[in-house]
This record gives sequence, C-alpha cells and structure tokens, in this order.
Amino acid sequence: MKTSIVALFTLLTLSLNTVSAKEKSQLEKQLELIGYYQLIVHGRDNVSSEALSQMDFSEEMLPLKCGTPTVGAFAMAFDQFDKELISRHSLTLLDRPTETDETYDSPGGFFKIHFTRVGSHAVYQSNISTGGVPNYVIGVARVFDSVYVHIINTLGYPLPPSDGGYAQGVDSLYDVYLTNLGGTVFGLTYPDSTQFDSIGSLRATSFIEIDNDYQESSFSTYNSRPLDAVRVTAAHEYFHAVHFGIDFTEMEDWNNPPLQRRYWYEMSATWMEEEIYDNINDYYSVLPFFFRRPRESIQQFEGAADFHPYGSCVFPIFLTEKYGVDIIKSIWLKCGSMGVGPNFLEATQIVIDSASSGTETFRSAFGEFAIWNFFTGSRAASAPPGVGYTERAFYPEIPESSFTIISSYPASLLGNANPKNPVPNSAAYFKLENMRAIDYTADSNFRIFVSLGDNQDSTLPQGWAVGTALQSDTISTEYFSTLAFAADDAVAFIQILQPRQYRSVTLILAPASWRREPFSSIDWETGFGYFTDELLVDSLIDTLLTIDTNAINISAALLTAYPNPAVLSNMNDPTLTFRFQIPTDSISVPIYGSPYCVVDIYTAAGEFINSREAIADPYINPDPFIRTVGFEIDWNMRSQSGELASSGVYLCLMRLYTSIKRDELLAEDRAKVLIVR
Repeated sequence: MKTSIVALFTLLTLSLNTVSAKEKSQLEKQLELIGYYQLIVHGRDNVSSEALSQMDFSEEMLPLKCGTPTVGAFAMAFDQFDKELISRHSLTLLDRPTETDETYDSPGGFFKIHFTRVGSHAVYQSNISTGGVPNYVIGVARVFDSVYVHIINTLGYPLPPSDGGYAQGVDSLYDVYLTNLGGTVFGLTYPDSTQFDSIGSLRATSFIEIDNDYQESSFSTYNSRPLDAVRVTAAHEYFHAVHFGIDFTEMEDWNNPPLQRRYWYEMSATWMEEEIYDNINDYYSVLPFFFRRPRESIQQFEGAADFHPYGSCVFPIFLTEKYGVDIIKSIWLKCGSMGVGPNFLEATQIVIDSASSGTETFRSAFGEFAIWNFFTGSRAASAPPGVGYTERAFYPEIPESSFTIISSYPASLLGNANPKNPVPNSAAYFKLENMRAIDYTADSNFRIFVSLGDNQDSTLPQGWAVGTALQSDTISTEYFSTLAFAADDAVAFIQILQPRQYRSVTLILAPASWRREPFSSIDWETGFGYFTDELLVDSLIDTLLTIDTNAINISAALLTAYPNPAVLSNMNDPTLTFRFQIPTDSISVPIYGSPYCVVDIYTAAGEFINSREAIADPYINPDPFIRTVGFEIDWNMRSQSGELASSGVYLCLMRLYTSIKRDELLAEDRAKVLIVR
C-alpha cells in the first residue's frame, strides 16, 4: 500500500459575495399549497388553473412519495389563508374520508381498516374474499400489524396517541382508509388534532389514507403486486403517525404558513421503509434526486414535488449503519424532549456526541457521510475498508458533471465566481486529475489552497469537514480516504506528499452545521475557491501573509515558568504562567492546527494539586495575516478545590500534543517552581 499523507491547515479569512434567491409572494405560496392539496386530495382534474400556474409540477413526476407534508401544511395554514382565496376556491378543512362504508379490525387488534367494494374507491379484487372480507383488505391489515410490531415492539418507539376520544375516531384502534388517490400519491398521514391532551402539547392524533388498489399507470411497478406498495407505504405513513405522537412541531417554519419544511419527517420515514422491508427497495427510485444534486442541503424542502428530501434518506441510513439502528429513535425522542421544533440538527449533534462518548460531532459525522456518498455505483467496489453503505453498489453515483474538475496546472478560481458552491449541510466535490502534470520536487510537496466561506458577519458553526478520496495511480480501483476539519471564512491548504502516486485526488468539502439558521440566512452564503500552483501559492503567501522570519522552522518547546520564584509580595497579579511554542514550517505556517498543552502540578511530596490546559490557536492574533507561535497557560496558585497553594516547592509536568486527542506527543518537560507567600 502506498503512503497517503494529506495535511490540512487553516490560514486566513477571505471575503466572498453573497446572492439571495427571490422569494415568492405570500399569496403565490398559498396558491401553490392549495394546488398541491387539491392534487393530492381531489385529483389532477380538480386543481384550479390559478393554482396550477404556481406549481412546479409534471404528470411524469407522479406518484408523489407522500402527501403528509402537503395536507399537514394545509391544515396548519388554513386559518391564515387569504379569505377571498378560500371563498374563490371553496376551501374547507378535510374531514375524514366518507367514501368508505365497511370496516375490518386487523388480526393483531391495532388497526381499523376502512374500505368499500363499490364505485371508484372499491378495493383491489373486492370480489375475492375470505370469511366475507376481501382478501386484499385482510392483507392490508396484516401488513399494518407487521409494521406496528416492528416499529413499536421491536424498535421501541412510543405509540401514536389514540383518537378514541373523538366521535370520528370511533374507537381506540388506529384508522386506515383505503380510497382512490388517483395515482397521485402513495399515501398520507393526516393530523387530526393538536393540543388534544393539553394546551401546548407537541403531540397530535392522526389517521392514514392509502390508495385502494395501486392499479393506476403511475404505479406500474406495483400493478401485479399491490401489497408491496402497501408495505412501503404502511412503513412510511405509520412512522409519520409515530412522529406526530412525539413532536408534531419538528419542522422548519412550522409557525410560518404556508411553508413548513418537514425534511426530517420524510427522510426518516423513507428510511423506515428500508428498515422494515429491505428487499423491496422502493427508495431506490428517489435516490437519484439526492445523488445528482449533492450541493443541495439535507435541509432543503421545496414542496410536494421535491424528491430531494426523500432521497436524503441516505443520511439516516448512514447514521444507522455507523451508530446502530437505535440512533434514529434517540434523535426523535431528543427532538420531543427539546420542546417546540425544529430541533433535528441540534438533537443529532447531542445524540452523536453521546453515542461516540464525545469523540465525534455532527460535523465529523456529516463529513464522513459525504465521503460515503462518493463511493457508490461504479465507485462502490473501490471504497476503502469501513467506508460506504451496505447497498452502495446499487445506489446511483454522483455524476462528474456535479464535480469541479481540474486537469491542467496551475489553476485558480475565486469562490464568488464558482458555479458549484455548496450550501450548508451539503457537499461539493473537487477533483484533481492528471496528477503527473504537477511540477514538484522531492522537498516541495504539492499544496492546494481552498478558500472556505464568504467572510460574512456570521460564521458557520462548526465550520467545514474536508474529506479526500485519493485514487492510486498504479491500481485505479484502489482508493484511500482521509477526513480533516477547517474553520469557516478561512483559507485552508491541503498538502499532498508525492502527488504523482495518485491518478486523481478528490476533495469533498462539506459546510456542516448543527444549527438550522445558516441554510436559510444570507449571512451564511457558502462557497469555495482554490489555488493549485506552487508559484501562485508563493505569490499568495507574499501578498496576504506576513512571514515572521523569527518563526521559520520553529520546533515545539516548553519554556520556563515565570515568575520563578513566585514571591507574592512582589506580584501585582497572583498568577504563575507557563509558556510553550508550537512548531512551524519553512514559511512560518504552523504545522499543526490546534496543538494541546497540559500542565500537571504536584507538591514536592508527589501529591496532585491541579491541572491546567490550553488549545493553541495560531490565528488568534488581532491581525488575521499574522500567526501566533507562543502561548501561555496561567495558574492562580490554587488547588482544584480552590484552596491557596502554600509556600514551598512544586513539581510541574508539562506536555505538548498535536491535538486534544493526545495522539502524538510533541514535547515534554519537568520544572520546579517556588511559591513564597
């Protein structure tokens, strides 16, 4: 195996331009929502031309995966619709379906299936019965029972709240309606009532409506096996019922109708289809909408006809394969415990921190997720050990048309001119090919400078994850991968040793944040630019960086504590200071991004007194173009419990590491200090 060494260093701030998208007017948004609602509930022929003009819709897009976001948004927005608009379109809130005239209780005693044998809503093969009940209805009931057992009994999710207290609920069984949805949508979960158990409750009752037979041409793959369509729909929609029972408010813009972005609802419900029915793989049909558009955020939700949130189910699939199946439940329950949403991103940060015992974050997980997404399709077999989905060979691959590809050198592009910038919680793929064309010498390694962010007043929380996929030059199917991190609004350089050993190097740049606001605010317009030529790099350094000639090729060192002796009567500030310096390279750039220093303090008898620590930030200097090499750690000459250290000699063990993980010790020293009170 060839040596793979990639180092990343954060350097300086860089300003980029911002662009904001034009928003639709509130009335246009209302019309769009009304149109999709009419499409899902009443069929294509009942959508008004006025509403249709606001819809980004094509018959070829049918069937829509799920009608829940639309009917839920309609129910929440109804009271705030323009009154004249309500009158002109004869709008009313939907009551429960009235097309059914029979019911059947599921064998497990969990569901009441509502159906009819006559008219356009008649169930599939209604004349084939057992015990007077159509076999299809019995099959539907058994499917829902199976879904219940897996979600509630096996995975341990809480039961959706019962609607038994409502007249329309009939009894405590969960209601499922089989009606003709016109080939428009697989199914929907309709919220019945919020605040049903207390004012301010996050929970809501609901019922489910699914297609009566899945025989329309839009369901062509299921015409001969409609129960498979029922299976994936039941898994998806009943998980929505569970969502409503945990936190109905888990959506962005939940209090700003008509838009509510239920991306976590939909990506996790699509995940549940795969979790229960791994062999059906209906979700394969929506994956292209994710993999073809890697620079679009997992927070994106543009409405009923946007399949990207459903294709984003690969994120919970990634979380499950990395951390175990219970992580999705932990995130949902954490969302519920955090109060009114949206809380998904922050909840995920908290759960990942707990699952990894504090060693991983949302950013590190998202960066690894972006690397996994590179190794699908034809690249699946080349994934390094431990990288990639179980079914990655069957997933579409990110097309090279989505990549920024460089094959001749030198090359450069300013971030504000880059047409392939990512947005928060997405990824950009930057590929360098023809590595043999790179001119370098043995003692001058190849560097790529990447500008990240746009230097707005707000800085992306957690910053960027920077992954690499390095393709071997001699064995093209052999890849290596690395993951590093960089601050937002900065320049980072990636150093590649012996670049000609690689056929290609792909940088995977993911601006990741557990806060939801960056995606929606112009203050967080993200972008990246690049410089790939050594001469250009030297020019950049000469222009933008002040090279401190006293800080060239500095080695790691732990310096003398001062004052020593510490005579309190001569000191204005009762503080003892330990000093250390961090290593730099030949142009005074710090070799390590965040070295970590710790000082353990003992009495002369060997009794532990206190410990002090610091993480070095080379760029804390008020002048952003000058790095800081020397750092200090203060001790107030007290014990950990706050007691004053008495006069005497103290032994100090000082250690400097490459990072807080203490992976590599850079320097170690022992010192004696004398305190005189």
